[in-house]
Amino acid sequence: MKVSSHHKHARIAPRKVREFRGAVLGLPVAEAQAQLAWMKGKAPKVLLKVLNAAVANAVHNHELEKDKLVVADVVVGDGLKMKRYQPAAKGMAHPFVKRTSHVSISVEDSYGA
Repeated sequence: MKVSSHHKHARIAPRKVREFRGAVLGLPVAEAQAQLAWMKGKAPKVLLKVLNAAVANAVHNHELEKDKLVVADVVVGDGLKMKRYQPAAKGMAHPFVKRTSHVSISVEDSYGA
């Protein structure tokens, strides 16, 4: 049984989060949590938070054992794009975009039932 958790509008660019999804995909939950806990940056912390929420959902709502869970899927999508402007010389303004992410992690039983 697949159990998932989502974090919408995470204030980090999706490109930065996608770099770390391969590090945890297919690993047992304990190993994935250990990997993410020791990585530097904001992206692993966001992924760890969502992973912990997915594990809590599986244990509490579906009564699955934490030791048998495996990271099945990690999806990182684009969220809102906030458009902002930086003042520039001669009364001009330079536009820039603050990107957000939608992060979703699914865990399932290792035996696939």
